[in-house]
This record gives sequence, C-alpha cells and structure tokens, in this order.
Amino acid sequence: MSDSMIRMRLRVDILTEVAARSSLPIRNRYMSSDYIDNTKMRGAILTAIRRRICPYDSLHACNNCHDRASCEFIQKVIPGVVNVSAVLPICGCDSPIPIGRSPFTFFTCKICSEVPHDGTRSMLIDQDPLAIRYCARHSEPFLRMQFKKPICLHCKKPLPTPDIKMRPGLEIDDTVGSAKRGQLYFTETLSYMSTQLMSDLIITDDAASFVHDVIDEDELVQIGAGRGKGWGMIRMESIESEKKIETLVDELVPIVEKMIEEEYIIMFARTPIATISMDDNGLSSVPHVKEVCGLKLVRGYGRTTNVSGWSLKSNLQRPIITAADVGSAFVYKPNGNISNSRDIARLEFLGLGQEMMRNTQLNQIVFWRE
Repeated sequence: MSDSMIRMRLRVDILTEVAARSSLPIRNRYMSSDYIDNTKMRGAILTAIRRRICPYDSLHACNNCHDRASCEFIQKVIPGVVNVSAVLPICGCDSPIPIGRSPFTFFTCKICSEVPHDGTRSMLIDQDPLAIRYCARHSEPFLRMQFKKPICLHCKKPLPTPDIKMRPGLEIDDTVGSAKRGQLYFTETLSYMSTQLMSDLIITDDAASFVHDVIDEDELVQIGAGRGKGWGMIRMESIESEKKIETLVDELVPIVEKMIEEEYIIMFARTPIATISMDDNGLSSVPHVKEVCGLKLVRGYGRTTNVSGWSLKSNLQRPIITAADVGSAFVYKPNGNISNSRDIARLEFLGLGQEMMRNTQLNQIVFWRE
C-alpha cells in the first residue's frame, strides 16, 4: 500500500487565534494544548475537501446519504489522508523532525533551562539516568529535570511556543436569542504571532488531487473551535517537492539497521500510544504496543494520558482510552523472528499497532536519531 503513498510537506500560516481544545471542558473552561495536534489538522483538511465536493452542508447528512458507495469523499479522501503530523514551528535545519513534547529522555539544567540534553542512551541503554552529572556550561553538579517544550529531534533545538490567551464566551438560547443563565465559559486560544509552522501529510495518490485543490487555490481553511468567532483561520502552502514514502523508507533503513545491530530500537511517541481490547468488563486499554514487526517491548518511559473526545457525527462522547502521552520513549529488542528492516522503517510513516488506532491518528512514532 505504501507504494502509492507520498509525503507532502506544508507551511501553515496562522491568520487568527486558534482554539486547540485538548480535552472535554473542566467546569466552564476549555483548556488548550500548547500546539495544534494532528487530529485537528487532519480534520481541518478533510472538512475543507468535503465542503468542496459534497452537496450537503452538514456532516450529519452523511448518515442518510444514498450515494455512499460512490462518494469520492468516503471512498477515496478519508482512507487516502493516512497520516497528518501536528502543526509545529519550522526550526530551520536541513531535515526537521519536530515533536510537540520533547521525549521523556530529554533533560535540562535547572540553571540554563532552555538548553536540552539528550539523555536517551544513558537512560534507556545504560539504564543510568545519572550517568552525566555535570552541566556543560557549569562546573557544579546539577539536577536534571525533563525538558517539556516542543523540540526538533534532528538538531536538538527547542521550538518557539505560542502565546496562550483566555477568551470568554456565552451560550445562546436559540429560542429566545439571548444568553442562557449561568452559561458563561472560557476558552484558551493559541497565538503564534509571525512564527512559521509546518505539517507533514502522508496521503495516497487517489487523495492527492483533492488536497492539491485546497492548497493550490490558496483557500482559507478553518481549524479548531470558534468558527463563528473567526478563530482558526489558516492558509497552507507546499514548501517541498513531494516524495514517495518508499524513497523516505530507503533513507531511514540505515538508521534502523544500525539499531538492529546493537539490538535495540528506540521509538518516541508523536501521538498517544495504546492497545485496546474487549473483555468481560468492556473496553480496556494499555499504554503501549507489546510486539510489532518481530520486535518485543522491553522498557518504556513516560507518562499516561486519557484520550477521548466528542463525536460530531453521533453527538456522543468517544470512549476514554488510557494511552502513553506524546514524548514517551519505548525500547524494543528483536525477539528472534525479526521482520525486514524496511517494514520496521515504515512504522515511522504508517504508525504501529492496531489499524483502528492508526486510523484515528494514534500510535504514530518517530525513531531516535543519535
């Protein structure tokens, strides 16, 4: 399937504030993450395409549509937009690999907290988190703490973070046209000023033409909540020639083969990671993928998070899944029946674990570059 896939790298211009809601509201407050995650970016692209080709204004009309079998949006676009990365600043290096939260194995000095240190080898391979006791800039011993800001994994440089603002709002009663009593709420919004942002799309050849129609016509796309307030208006532009996924896999294979020779493969979570199952108590989840492509999980470091949301199509809350948070680190080792190194390299572009999780933009990883 990857033979028909390409990577499209986009520059994303944020024109207005973005309400990047990260979870269900807490009391009367909608909290925001400190970056625009991949699910919102994919949803914005799919919505822009649907409004161009679908005769119905509302997404709810898809349930009652009689042309689903021949609908290009359902048959080509939705399965064709395979993977979308989070919207993050461009660092300026030759091969940027931005990640929304730095890996759990990246540390910093309490004095010079803006300088990240990659402690992956000492933490995961030697299993000695205190192997390096001194800061490169100071002669005194220092206590390391996790570096929690967005970072580029290629050049190890921190990425700019947005300004977060709190905006008030009122819920309106449609019947009388006035504000409902006690329905004041607040929403956090992101403002990136003039920061240049990027996002990578993994798409099939069938979906490529639909994405090009949105980008080439310089169309304004809305992302996140607050469309009626004018929030979340973005414009996208291709900044790099499209590359076949198999070409990118060829470039990644030497890195994977080196890790296989040393008998460890380290992956960082780009999105929450989980495996779900059904038992007598209903749906359950674990925050890892135990085996993949002949590799067996031996260690993991990070934090867990609850993944949920609200389905606009069914108007119901999605199941709550316990997953490893973005930036979690996993160490895998060959279990004696390892797959082809190309299959392992493809995990960075197609995700790992269950197809259901990958289709919902979870279980996306990036390999460690030493």
